[in-house]
Amino acid sequence: MQRRILFLAQLMLVVFTDAQPGVYWSILTGSEFCSVSSDGMCITDGSGEYANDEACTIRAEVAMSITATEFDTEEDYDFFTVGATAYSGSTGPTNVQVAAGTVVEWSTDRSYTGAGWTICGTFPVTARNDPHFRLPHGGRADIRGEDGAIYNLLSAKNVSLSALFEAADFTWSKRSVHGTKMAAAFWVIRTYSNDTVTVSYTAAVHGQERYAIVSVVGAEATDNKLHVDAAMPFKLSNLAVTLVGRKLIVETDKWQMAASADPFPFPILNKGKVLMNIEVTPKYDADKDVVAPHGIFGQAYDDDEMAVNGAVDSPTGSEWTTKAQGEGAIEGSIAEYKLADGFSTDFKYSRFDAVRAPHRDVSKLTGPKEKRGKGSSARVEHYAEPEPSAAVGSD
Repeated sequence: MQRRILFLAQLMLVVFTDAQPGVYWSILTGSEFCSVSSDGMCITDGSGEYANDEACTIRAEVAMSITATEFDTEEDYDFFTVGATAYSGSTGPTNVQVAAGTVVEWSTDRSYTGAGWTICGTFPVTARNDPHFRLPHGGRADIRGEDGAIYNLLSAKNVSLSALFEAADFTWSKRSVHGTKMAAAFWVIRTYSNDTVTVSYTAAVHGQERYAIVSVVGAEATDNKLHVDAAMPFKLSNLAVTLVGRKLIVETDKWQMAASADPFPFPILNKGKVLMNIEVTPKYDADKDVVAPHGIFGQAYDDDEMAVNGAVDSPTGSEWTTKAQGEGAIEGSIAEYKLADGFSTDFKYSRFDAVRAPHRDVSKLTGPKEKRGKGSSARVEHYAEPEPSAAVGSD
């Protein structure tokens, strides 16, 4: 039976529970049978000959895509269940999307057994706030960039995602920070119908309206500049562009990318200030692509299951100027990822027109490395430091 105690103070919610918590997964019942991997990304029954009468319930703590890396159960009798779908035999879930809070179940009968299963999640790689990068395979880095510069985040075959960096002064708890933010996102997509589509989305609104601008060049184009808003999504060949609230989702058959126009952390202290948060999730095994992705995010899909961490800012005092440029986690220097404009695909490591391209040489990266597994999504985050009074329950 779960025990929940809720404490609310200055926008802080603390929950105590008997469930075994994790960053990505929590074992709700059956912890004697099922467990979470040391890197937190996978769940398993032990991947050995499992026993009769096993039962586990496990909750996904974040939205993710799940795939079985091992799966061998007694067909039609022992089940791993996700929603309304029960998996058994030798076929487990592959790239199944689950929402945060989804509960999956494992159950066996009292007769034959199998070798068991391991199921891993892939999570959005992100770039958020001023900006903090969460990279594929679990690496972290901060990148200040240059005011007014546009940098490539993901360069893959027929796909390019970049972001505009701008200088930003803001208040971070009790500290004044002279940093940067992402102010706009840009895409160039070549579709299966051989149309080239450009998409731009800014954190600021256009007057009272919020929309993305989509331009198309090709035989199927009916207009060369379209406004995509919540009421009017865009679809062409294998590309879909949808605005949901403040989040623009740009999706192909291989990639799901999103940019959100969000308020700064500590919004009361930074009233009216907005920034762009970006996340990327592959819908296929990007680590195995013959055209190895690149860009600040993309290069980490390097098929080594290794987290490479780069430089991060460690602010001190009442005033701080950010300076980290991802050193150690990225190939070359940040200047080599700069683009001429948002719709340029040309830079040193571009993969947009490539037929084949190798992975980066991880041995040349100087950042700390640790074995983590394939947490393949990425994001850029702006994390708020807790106020001294908000330290309850922190590690």
